[in-house]
Amino acid sequence: RYLLEFFAPLFKSADINPMIKSLKGLQNALGSFNDCSVQRESLATFVERHPTRGHKGRRLAESVGALVATLYQRQRAARREVESRITLFVNDQTRAGFERLKTK
Repeated sequence: RYLLEFFAPLFKSADINPMIKSLKGLQNALGSFNDCSVQRESLATFVERHPTRGHKGRRLAESVGALVATLYQRQRAARREVESRITLFVNDQTRAGFERLKTK
């Protein structure tokens, strides 16, 4: 994506902008998926380092568990978005667009 953006002035906007837009959407979806992964790992590490005994510990574990469950749901949604974006990007139209860029 960044190379396409860098070289975009060399091409017609109508040829390159749709590909940049598609890649930007895919990259954002991948970023969301990765963010959820990192946050879930961070929460797991947090729980390992903090005591979960007693009333406060149980409340901490319940809270972190709720956050992990929420992140898991978000990650599943992000994965579906990634799959959808890949399907939209990997097609004959995109391939033809890159072929047009190569010949110009």
